[in-house]
Amino acid sequence: MPTCQKIDKGQLPKKPIFENAMMTPLAVTKDGIPAAFQLHVKDGVTVPPHATDSGTRIITVVSGKLFWGNGDVANPEEEIAYFPGDVLVIPAHAMHWLAAREGDILLQATFLSDSTLIPEVQQQIE
Repeated sequence: MPTCQKIDKGQLPKKPIFENAMMTPLAVTKDGIPAAFQLHVKDGVTVPPHATDSGTRIITVVSGKLFWGNGDVANPEEEIAYFPGDVLVIPAHAMHWLAAREGDILLQATFLSDSTLIPEVQQQIE
């Protein structure tokens, strides 16, 4: 009978992204696109503006204080702070940036390829 197993993240591959953050993939799609991953951003690092075309992502702040901005120009004055436990929904093609301004941050992201947000979540993002 299957049982719950803890994953040793130290044994998982890590991939630098945007030259200044580290992604740990947990699951990938048939095309090799990360479907679930953790993102570690070190203190003082800003991940530059970018967008993903692979679909909606749900991001949970695991640890640290996340500074988030929407748009194609990183402007610290426009950032919103998010804290551990906060959940963000990022639509495909939405330009954004993020920064670790007050210590390291750890995020967990899930990519929704053929899933649908529940109505209560959809209503909050419209």
